[in-house]
Amino acid sequence: MACSGPNSGSLEALAPLAPVPVLLFNEKTLMNVFFMREASPEPDADPGMDDDDDDEDDEEQEPTFCSCFWLRPGICPCCEPPISLSSRGAALEIILRDDAEMGALQSTRLMSSVTARAIIYNAYGEPAETIKCHSYKIDVDSLKPDDVVVETVACPINPSDINQIQGVYPSRPPISADSLPELKSPAAVCGNEGLFKIIATGSKVSNFKKGDWCIPANVNFGSWCTHKLGSDKEFIKVPQTISVNHAATISVNPSSAYQMLTYFEELKPGDWFIQNGANSQVGRAAIQIGKKLGLNSLNIVRNRDDIDELVADLTALGATKVITEDDNGSKEFGKTIKSWLNGKQIKLGMNCVGGSSVTGLARKLGPDATLLTYGGMSMKPVILPTSLFIFKNLTAKGFWITGNIKRIPNSRIDTIKAVLKMIEDGDLAEPKYDETKAKVSDLTDEKLLHIFTAGLANSKKGKQLVLFE
Repeated sequence: MACSGPNSGSLEALAPLAPVPVLLFNEKTLMNVFFMREASPEPDADPGMDDDDDDEDDEEQEPTFCSCFWLRPGICPCCEPPISLSSRGAALEIILRDDAEMGALQSTRLMSSVTARAIIYNAYGEPAETIKCHSYKIDVDSLKPDDVVVETVACPINPSDINQIQGVYPSRPPISADSLPELKSPAAVCGNEGLFKIIATGSKVSNFKKGDWCIPANVNFGSWCTHKLGSDKEFIKVPQTISVNHAATISVNPSSAYQMLTYFEELKPGDWFIQNGANSQVGRAAIQIGKKLGLNSLNIVRNRDDIDELVADLTALGATKVITEDDNGSKEFGKTIKSWLNGKQIKLGMNCVGGSSVTGLARKLGPDATLLTYGGMSMKPVILPTSLFIFKNLTAKGFWITGNIKRIPNSRIDTIKAVLKMIEDGDLAEPKYDETKAKVSDLTDEKLLHIFTAGLANSKKGKQLVLFE
């Protein structure tokens, strides 16, 4: 094949040579060095010629070739920088220009495709019986100008993810043949939340570079995967100044806590809020965010044998007071709570349990207070005495962060920025998860499926996070 570009030269000189590529990397440049071994030894030099004459002849015969030819044999777009071919000795050295952008370009070309794996479902049902793994190729050489390719750093298994697979969650990704390449039947990709790293970018992407961290900009992203291809507008950049656990889970639990504490009541330093499920991820985040905002919190937790340890744990996070569900349901204990409030009224309640738990919680609210329900872990309805509505003029609302960010423009990014600042300032402790590590280079479809199947089974025991290495 001949090269016709401005930096092209004769390829005939390469015929007797057998290339063995070796890639060398340093901080500033990518160097692609081809050690060339001659197929037959050079003839002895003419004894009548001195070394200086040899040097002159070699310089006159030195051709150049474009970089693309050497990086992708058989393809020669004749791009810069030029490559110098020296026929002296037994080595050919190709040095790329000391340019960060060129280095990134060449490294992307060397990675022509990646094998992506994703956990999918073709129909709604119980997750353990429904999910499967789908693998496909992402062609890095054929990116659209605004495309990015990401690899997954970490993703949690949230209750809403499970509800989506079951088909009972209001917001769900479509089951479609267009969800992923190479699907044999329509499917949806599991997972909403996660942390990703940019590994390749299209020609017009300016807001991301290789190595940047990012999270999904929208819901129903399909985060249970090893890699993904998407538009740069589908991601929000996050700094690497926070931990992987924080970054992978910033958009649901702490963001929900922040919005409930700041979007519904004008709470001022010294004001009180009350919540059940206080040991949940949202509850723990609410305690810490409330402390940062100068708020007092009354926190209800389930009765347990190690209650003293849990009270100490939540108090260390910033909880003002912690009580059990038994205390919550006791009229006698209400006197103790009144003494803690010292004449103040509780203006906001946050319910994720329902049933009798929310009844006891609502009795502690002050006049004109707001009750937000964001979950129903007891699987029982919200039970509120009629008298509370009539005589306390309570307002009861549902809270769903997905619906909230749809109703309020820019609320997602504004909330993430606010929570991110608190994390960077050290106001939010590292979230606790049961972690499972997955080495991408060793993964098969069966191994990835097993990791998520096991994670689903363990999700009743504690919050699950899959870390990709």
